[in-house]
Amino acid sequence: DKEEQQQQQDDNGGSVTGLKLNANFLTGRTPASLWKLPSFTFLDVSYNPHLDVSFVGLNGDSTTLRHLEMRQTGTTSVTGVSKASKTLEVANLSENKLDTQFPLDLFELTKLTSLHVAECSLKGSLPDDIHRLSM
Repeated sequence: DKEEQQQQQDDNGGSVTGLKLNANFLTGRTPASLWKLPSFTFLDVSYNPHLDVSFVGLNGDSTTLRHLEMRQTGTTSVTGVSKASKTLEVANLSENKLDTQFPLDLFELTKLTSLHVAECSLKGSLPDDIHRLSM
């Protein structure tokens, strides 16, 4: 209801807490300024196959990101995602062409409760550090 929405807005200072941009025609690279939204907890850019999600600008000391949905984007690297290690709980990276061995940055995400990396063209064997995932 309207009163509840107003309370939520008051609680976060009127800041945007989430962006749902899935299944559009977004292209290029996400701007570093995206990660500077002060109360930002949720991002969904899934199904934008020409969008490269970049973690440049993500600051571990100030990020509030808890949920990241980036299924089937044009992303080829998750380097830098570890800067969200204190907050990120859900990461859906499925159907991206990471085309590498299991990304070591993922082991730094100590708050993760759910990680999806299906169909990412990962190569090699699972690393011995797989036990470091906190799930």
